[in-house]
Amino acid sequence: MFFLTKRSGNCFKSGCNAITPLRYKYCIIAVGNVFYYFQAMKKIKKFRVVLIPAVSCVEDVPLASGLLKAYAETDPFLRAGCEIVIFEHKGDFARVARAVTALKPDLVGFTVYGDLKRTLAAATAIKKACGAQVVVGGSFIGVIEKERIFAGGTVDFAVFGEGEITFAELLKAKLGRGMFSGIKGLAFAADGAVTVNPPRLLNPEIDGLPSPYLKGMFAGGSYAIAHIEASRGCIHACSYCSLPGTYRTFKFERVAAEIKAILRDFPGIRYILPTDSDFLYNKGAIRLLKFIGKELGAKGTGVELQVNLMNMTDAHIRHLNNKNFNVRAGIQSMHADTCKLVNRKMDLARTEDRLRALAVDAPNAKIGLSFIMGLPGDTLEKYKATLDWGLSLNASLSFFRLRVFPRSMLGRRSKELGVTAQKAEPFFVAGTASMNKEEMETADALTKELALPASVIAADKYFGFLFRYLCGPRGAPGFPRVELGRKLDHLIRRDRRFAGLVKVVSKGPEDNSWEMMNLQTLEPYRIPLIRALAEMAAGREKDGGFAGRFAGFAVSRILWDRLDGCRAGDIMHALAGGREDNPALVICSANSHDFFKWRFQGGGTKVLIEEKFDNIQFCATPEETLNVGRARVGGDFPPTLARVKRQFGLAVILQVFSAVAPADRVNFLKAVRDRVTGNGQLFIIHTEPGYPEFGTDWELTGGWKEYSNKELAADLEKAGWLVTSTSCNEALTMICAKKTV
Repeated sequence: MFFLTKRSGNCFKSGCNAITPLRYKYCIIAVGNVFYYFQAMKKIKKFRVVLIPAVSCVEDVPLASGLLKAYAETDPFLRAGCEIVIFEHKGDFARVARAVTALKPDLVGFTVYGDLKRTLAAATAIKKACGAQVVVGGSFIGVIEKERIFAGGTVDFAVFGEGEITFAELLKAKLGRGMFSGIKGLAFAADGAVTVNPPRLLNPEIDGLPSPYLKGMFAGGSYAIAHIEASRGCIHACSYCSLPGTYRTFKFERVAAEIKAILRDFPGIRYILPTDSDFLYNKGAIRLLKFIGKELGAKGTGVELQVNLMNMTDAHIRHLNNKNFNVRAGIQSMHADTCKLVNRKMDLARTEDRLRALAVDAPNAKIGLSFIMGLPGDTLEKYKATLDWGLSLNASLSFFRLRVFPRSMLGRRSKELGVTAQKAEPFFVAGTASMNKEEMETADALTKELALPASVIAADKYFGFLFRYLCGPRGAPGFPRVELGRKLDHLIRRDRRFAGLVKVVSKGPEDNSWEMMNLQTLEPYRIPLIRALAEMAAGREKDGGFAGRFAGFAVSRILWDRLDGCRAGDIMHALAGGREDNPALVICSANSHDFFKWRFQGGGTKVLIEEKFDNIQFCATPEETLNVGRARVGGDFPPTLARVKRQFGLAVILQVFSAVAPADRVNFLKAVRDRVTGNGQLFIIHTEPGYPEFGTDWELTGGWKEYSNKELAADLEKAGWLVTSTSCNEALTMICAKKTV
């Protein structure tokens, strides 16, 4: 099949689209004075490119590969001449060489964020099997030597810096348009030598870059994590980092559209992770926070935001008060002089103020802090102080070992700063002028020793609150949290009951990350761990009694949480006299299972009291949801509930009422009464010892909000309720009441 086109003069008059020599064969036939041009409809094989995400890309949308493909395919020439395939290994990197070879690529592109040795091994196998050329890119490529990248002859091209434009120009050159030597940001091997071209200036017009999410490139994929960009670069220039120092932002409309596309196209998505070095530095941060909070609603999808506490305002904090937000801040070291040596700023008073404000004014948000072991300027004693300070905070912690990348600013200044490091990946620091090799090994061993108890503290809030209380306020002499943590590590490792925990910790990463378990993993061990911690304080005159009482309080709540839905449903069915069709008002902990245990056929409204005791997130329910912070629950509850106009046949208060200050309890019960119909009922699940007292910064004070069953009955009567039945067991009291006339 072909088209026949007549040529007259100096031009062809063709009825077909632009001719691409890589796609079609042609011929010209002369008949008399007329030349006829034949376009044969026989395709020639396109130039096949296979992009391979980083080794660490397991459940993630392969954003980096998608950005390269999306940009290249905006060019008609490349779209016509190239076939770009993204091979998703899903963490099974061992199969890359075999599977990619079967695709018969002409060029293979690897994104590299680390694991260069494994990447090069796969690339070598592919090249040997099918002769494909190899290009590498990613943030890791810019901070290691060219000799390391091109050693062995496997790599043909390396892209430095942001890759979309450079990669597209490389493909054009491969198809005959342009020379490798003219492509900025590219290094290439030819004739036994490596040529490194001048760097490419960072693209200031990043909004013009196409989004793989908006193009629907990965729609329908089974992903758990989606990365998005609200900005690129960083305003800072920390000397150990690989990020460029030029900061640019994407428009709000693009970021918002991407989030909507992610939530629409990936039903199983669990986390959205902005890649921004400081999400709050973006001028549109508050607008974005409002939008993200609204879009996620009660979906249960988490958003992890990297922030710099120095840039956090009170307005930011108000909009961070969302259970879906996980706020992550890089502290690195509590010492300003240490941070200054690596071109960072640290204001400890400002940091503590922002953390205090987050805890009080954004109680729904989760807080995570990261630190670096082995920074130049830190001595062993200073590092211990940072460890102890970190353990004093109500936040999850990560302590990472410093990596000295050869071509980073720190790597280039390593001799000047007295820094020595491993010569090969992972480039861990070996010593500094302020911490010699032996001291560095001691610091590393101590960090590993504290990893297990620190993971428990972060995962189980009951345990964490008691741990911090027993260690006393910050500023106490010595390192009380470090010492108690070491004792706990010794106890846990020697006790056979905790063998499972030890096994989990043994799988932790080599850079000493402390986030190795979640509450679900810890669940079978929680009660014995809390009791063991309380027993450590049993001999103390000041703390022993409180620790034992708090352990009893925590255990009773954990046991209640473990009550399965069927059993809870049976209890409610009996208490309600067999009726389950009334709409219900449920008042419970924001992080409890309680609302999901009951069968409310009439629907309902839930009021969630944020207590900061657990880290579990739950899926959405269709009922109306209200949130009240525990710190101001007594005063805030009545006006919050007043926003609900409907009436309920049933009200249930589950283990949160004793948190209300004594002066507010009657008004609280009256507010509930106003929302219950004339023949409605009230059920209270109550822990008689009461509720521990907290200070202004969410710290245990050692006091206790006493609340006996007798006092509760008296308050119910004052609020217009008549107790109809009471059932008690060792830890819990179940009270049934109805409205009085």
